[in-house]
Amino acid sequence: MKKIFSAFICLILSFAMLTACGKAKYEASIEAPAAMEAPAESDWGYSNETVFDEEASGASASSDVAGSYGLKIIYSADLSIQSTEYDNGVAAIKQAIEQCKGYISNSNEYSYNSGDRSMNMTVRIPADNYRAFLEIAGTAGKVTNKSEYTDDVTSQYVDIEARLNSLTTQEKRLLELLEKAESIDDILSLESQLSDVRYQIESYTSQIKTFDNLIALSTVNIYFYEVSLSSAEPETFGDRVVSAIAGSLESVVEFLKALVIGIIYALPFVIIIGIIVFIIIKVVRKAKTKKQNKNDNPISDESDSTDKK
Repeated sequence: MKKIFSAFICLILSFAMLTACGKAKYEASIEAPAAMEAPAESDWGYSNETVFDEEASGASASSDVAGSYGLKIIYSADLSIQSTEYDNGVAAIKQAIEQCKGYISNSNEYSYNSGDRSMNMTVRIPADNYRAFLEIAGTAGKVTNKSEYTDDVTSQYVDIEARLNSLTTQEKRLLELLEKAESIDDILSLESQLSDVRYQIESYTSQIKTFDNLIALSTVNIYFYEVSLSSAEPETFGDRVVSAIAGSLESVVEFLKALVIGIIYALPFVIIIGIIVFIIIKVVRKAKTKKQNKNDNPISDESDSTDKK
């Protein structure tokens, strides 16, 4: 009985050991794929986790370069100013331009039938003095409109600079190859490429200079116009009534003037038409008179006819 019990115990222990080993192998087989997914260096020398994106890397590079360059911003504004003292206002604006070390790019002055005047001018002001100029110029009169604009050209500027540097390097390389070239075909091909590269360099250099000018000098468009005291102050009801009556009388006078001028223009035609009408009336009256006389003397006509017989 003891032998049978000992054998049964050994059988149970053996079964338990076999079960534990099988479970260990099963868990090892499940964990194996996870271990295989770990990053490993490939035969080409970069990790499986590395993903190369040309556009993303270019944007990142541009962003880094932009940070080292600083922002490239173009400032501009439109300013409308009215004043009852035109000459003093224009003088104040010109003084503000001189004070802020700017210059007038172009200007146009107008005069109206009412006697009022206005001036449009485009002013270039150093970017450092841009804000100060707007404040000083605003004191020349009453600012009726003020619009400011900003154009961030940092990315465009950096992109052009990068292209320009690349083309400069390419130009240098082409010159080196041109010095070593021996055949006519190679020389002509290299000169053609060099010409194209230099054309692009000139184009990008021109764009850079334009950007530099716009960034360094802000543009302010000023519309300065004169107003009379009556129009500058708000009108009362009485003023409006008087203005309406005066306007009505002025319209009547203008109408009479236009009528007289029209009559003068039409006078030759009226005379000619009057003469024609007069002649027609004369002819018609004469014809009526003859007919009436004939109707009034029928007997005399008959006697005349008898005598003739």
